[in-house]
Amino acid sequence: MEEISIIAACAKNRAIGENGKIPWKIPEETAHFKHTTMGGAVIFGRKTFEGIGKPLPGRFNVVISSTRNFDSLNKEQKGVNAGKIKTADSLENAVALCRNAGCSRIFICGGAQVYREALEKKLCGRLIISEINENFSGDIKKADAFFPEIKKSEWRCEKKEIHEKFTVFSFAHIETIH
Repeated sequence: MEEISIIAACAKNRAIGENGKIPWKIPEETAHFKHTTMGGAVIFGRKTFEGIGKPLPGRFNVVISSTRNFDSLNKEQKGVNAGKIKTADSLENAVALCRNAGCSRIFICGGAQVYREALEKKLCGRLIISEINENFSGDIKKADAFFPEIKKSEWRCEKKEIHEKFTVFSFAHIETIH
């Protein structure tokens, strides 16, 4: 059986995006994301994927979009470790594509709407949240996308890793803990 996780980086005020981009550049956090997701499947909403601009290497990429097909990007990817990409019209169909491809680790990578839907439909058993040690709002930075609030009664923190500029929290859904 596969493991479905949400993976996200957010500020202390839950900000995750600003004008379609991540509002910080923290190489150590990017390396954490890469290490965690490498070899698995990554699911993105269309806007999040367009902010990245290309399939992530070494992962099975699925983009949720009802308006655009991203499958043609496979032709542009070269090399053994090139990221494969598929398009799905819903989050459930994106998960099904990952299952059909034999992916045992599936990561839901945003954006805000996709995170909200995955939490509401209880599609994942794990949250991997990098909390950035800053807030992004006010006059300097204008965050316009936020990670949804989680029901703390439904999740248990199993691991906490403190880094200089961020802290990684790993939560397990209480219903999936045996």
